[in-house]
Formats: sequence, structure tokens, C-alpha cells
Amino acid sequence: MNNELRNHWNSLLQPVFPAGTKFDVDLNTSDFRAEVRWKVGTDPDRPNKMSKTIIIIVPGETENDYANKNDARRQSDDMKLLEFVESNFDNHDPDYDSLKGVKPPEVKWVAGSNVLNS
Repeated sequence: MNNELRNHWNSLLQPVFPAGTKFDVDLNTSDFRAEVRWKVGTDPDRPNKMSKTIIIIVPGETENDYANKNDARRQSDDMKLLEFVESNFDNHDPDYDSLKGVKPPEVKWVAGSNVLNS
């Protein structure tokens, strides 16, 4: 899919997350894939401890369907994607218990056609 669309979704979703969030979008995959993490600030012994990594995925097929829609349907899908991510974020606990130096756990949020075409 084109990078313009992926950059659009990146801009749409970034405001959902705390200031200073690292939002990495992989432009070289068949799916939209964004890895999201931030400093949780919950452990005084680990001030730089990062949150669980959230991986937001829009499968390539769903992305292609989106690209073939008119502007009104795209705007509707944008709002559905935003609501999906906001809802997941509201129910997300970014903290975890693991030893220093261990890679944070990952959580996948997949926004397939069941989300955008609902």
C-alpha cells in the first residue's frame, strides 16, 4: 500500500497516546504495522522503563479495500479505526513485571475488515 495512507493513519493515531510516545510505522510490509511504546513512569528504580509494546496492524487486504473507497467511506473508516484504538487504549495496562533488560511484552491490536467494514 502507499506510504501516504500509512503516514495518514500514523498522524490519525498518534494523538491517542501519551506525549513522548515512540510511534514506529514499518513502511516495508504488506500490512500497516505501527509499534507504539512510551516511558511508563511507574517505577522510581527504572525511570526509563518502557511500556508494553503495542503493535497496531491493519492487514494488507483491509488496507487495499480502504484505498478503493470514496472519501466519505474513508472518513468513516478513519473514525472506526480511531475508535478501535482509543477503546483498546482505554482498557490497556501499559505496565508489566519483568527484570531490567528484558524486552517488554507485546500486545497486538488487529483492525481488520471486521473493524473497518462494520
